[in-house]
Amino acid sequence: MCKRLLMLVTSVCGAMLANITIADDWPQWMGPQRDDVYREEGVVDRIPAQGLPIQWRAPVASGYAGPAV
Repeated sequence: MCKRLLMLVTSVCGAMLANITIADDWPQWMGPQRDDVYREEGVVDRIPAQGLPIQWRAPVASGYAGPAV
């Protein structure tokens, strides 16, 4: 009984904590104000003058709509 109760309490606490986030909330397309501006601070210290390095590329054929993450 005690083991089941501990598992239940742990599961409920884990489920409740899963909803807590510290990130910026994007509840709709292009952000909360629909202007596609990311307002969260402290993500990077600075962006290099020559831009960020390309991490990956993917060939895209015609009819491609956009990325989905």
